[in-house]
Amino acid sequence: MSQEKTEQPAPEKPAPTPRYVDGKLREKRVELEWPVEYDGKTYDAIVVRRMTGQQVADFLDQLAQVKDPDKARMHFPMLYDDEGCDVPHAVIEFLDDDDAETVAKVTQDFLPRRFRGPQVSEPPPQASDPTPQTSPTS
Repeated sequence: MSQEKTEQPAPEKPAPTPRYVDGKLREKRVELEWPVEYDGKTYDAIVVRRMTGQQVADFLDQLAQVKDPDKARMHFPMLYDDEGCDVPHAVIEFLDDDDAETVAKVTQDFLPRRFRGPQVSEPPPQASDPTPQTSPTS
């Protein structure tokens, strides 16, 4: 009997995946003061995470398909539980107002620039402030 060596195919390398390397903070965990129970799960924190370019494109595609914008209640795909699963819309809508405000403030910090409101560089002058002279007077 001859023993033949059968060559095993080399195991396939896993496909490479991109990752961010600049070290900037891309997510933040927000503890809820008023945890919410939904569908047998307790949400005591929400992780706010920056969106990728593909997530933004998908969100804009979904938004473009909305038939009645007045009735649409969409949220940016940025809110996750501790396991990395999307937080259900019912939970987001049910958050205590204080928790909702805290999550919204953190979300603002992680929004892509194109979705942020205008940046205020300095407050407008108060009524008691003298108006600066811009042209010479005669």
